[in-house]
Amino acid sequence: MTSIHYKKFKLFRLLPPLGLAANLEFIMNNELRKMVF
Repeated sequence: MTSIHYKKFKLFRLLPPLGLAANLEFIMNNELRKMVF
């Protein structure tokens, strides 16, 4: 793993589950918007 990926991995592990869920939802919404438009 590169250091950047490792840092991201550590960041995600530190996030509370709720924050992570909101983050994933936000990313999914962005992806859907890209597909629709």
